[in-house]
Amino acid sequence: MEQNTNKPVVDLIEMRKQEIASEQIKAKYLRDKQAKALEQKNLPWYQKDLTRNLVGVSVSVLVMIAIFLLARINWA
Repeated sequence: MEQNTNKPVVDLIEMRKQEIASEQIKAKYLRDKQAKALEQKNLPWYQKDLTRNLVGVSVSVLVMIAIFLLARINWA
C-alpha cells in the first residue's frame, strides 16, 4: 500500500536559513535607522531633514505674510 500524498516537501533547513537572513537584514535596517536618527539629532537645526526644513520655511513665510497683511491694514 503506497500512500501517494502530494504534499509539498518543506525543507526546514532552507526555511530557517531564509528566516535568519531576513532577521539579519531587518537588524541591519534598524541599526542604520538608529544611526541616522542619532546623526540627525547631533546636527544643527538648519541641517536636519528636508521635511523639518520645509515645515520651518512654510511657517516663516506664513508669519511674514501675516505681518505684511497687518501692516497693510494698519497703513490704510
